[in-house]
Amino acid sequence: PEIAQTGPTVASDVYTVGRTLAVLVMDVPQEHGRFVDELPGPAVVPVLAQYESLYRAILRATDVDPLRRFSSMEEMADQLTGVLHEIASTDTGIAQPRQSSYFSPQREVYGAVRDVPVKPARVIAALPVPVVDPTDSGAALLATTSGTPPAQLEYALDLARGGTNQGKSTSVEIPLRLVRASLELGAPDKARARLAELESTAAGDWRLPWYSAQCALLEGEFDKAAADFDTVLATLPGELAPKLALAATAELRGAREDAQRYYEMVWRTDHGYVSAAFGLARQRELAGDRVGAVAALDQIPSASSHFTDAGAAAIEIMLEGRTAQNLDEQTLVDVDRRAGALALESTAKRALLRLRVLGAALGWLESGQRTTIPRLLGADFTVPGLRAGMERCYRDLARESSGMWERIELVEKANAIRPRTRV
Repeated sequence: PEIAQTGPTVASDVYTVGRTLAVLVMDVPQEHGRFVDELPGPAVVPVLAQYESLYRAILRATDVDPLRRFSSMEEMADQLTGVLHEIASTDTGIAQPRQSSYFSPQREVYGAVRDVPVKPARVIAALPVPVVDPTDSGAALLATTSGTPPAQLEYALDLARGGTNQGKSTSVEIPLRLVRASLELGAPDKARARLAELESTAAGDWRLPWYSAQCALLEGEFDKAAADFDTVLATLPGELAPKLALAATAELRGAREDAQRYYEMVWRTDHGYVSAAFGLARQRELAGDRVGAVAALDQIPSASSHFTDAGAAAIEIMLEGRTAQNLDEQTLVDVDRRAGALALESTAKRALLRLRVLGAALGWLESGQRTTIPRLLGADFTVPGLRAGMERCYRDLARESSGMWERIELVEKANAIRPRTRV
């Protein structure tokens, strides 16, 4: 739109490529022999509804404001490559991971423990972090403090600079790293103050809304966090990190459909984002899709350190809310196979899982059901056999307990559940 005033520029080339891509993937209406300026959206174009990231990429490339478009052809190509990976994973059902040029891998996993609510601080600790610009004047200095605890980072940077003011005015990366340190310490007010100082030197930098959104998470302002993360995704439509952040934020604000959509988008593309698998399972279970929830957890690779947690969570989901009327023998067979394959190192975790399975089986059997299974988790599949197995679990938990009253309570439960004997 601006070419009459500016002549050909990088921004006008980006616009041209974006419009060309739009015409290739959809029917753009024409008026008086030329394509209309405003492109149709997902509401009328199925391909855009199916591939949200493609729509976002076209939107940014064809923005009427040249400054809001991709800044270079290299950036546009990189983001379209990310979009292509997402499309390929959707069409083939096979994950298509790639290394991001903008974000680190996911640092931790949140939401792996069942029935423990997702907390903003854990989300922030798990999210990928922006990659440091190697051309920034503070990049080399930051490399020397990579292992410094957040509470000592500012002092360490000042010490390394040889003074409290040297280098502060030229580097953007150092203040951004201090923003992250404030967030890791749970101090969003301090992080916001640092972000405000960067407004003049880093205006338009996508990392400012990235960290602003994390401040909003800690402040409980989930709508504001969602808006800021959406700004980042509009800028970098081919990246998975802002999609994971949007999924977590949607979960925190109770927008379950959005949470499921973004978790599924991330997990389908890259199985390295294990938090997305647990998040997708949670959303599917809440939607009543027990089978889909278990399927998401089953996709977590066996090499993952969270493979066992995923297996235990799948068993819990399979038994959650079951009664003698809606439990069946095949489910118990599947649960027995799954539980037997789990390498639970903790005696307490193993005992709790066995209690869950044996208790469900006991209720099913005592309701008058008949079984062809001889044994379940090593116990005779009879009422006395299941009771004896549960008794052993309670006694194992009692031995592991450090509290006297809790230990007494567990022993009493063991005595109550044990089968009647002559001794």
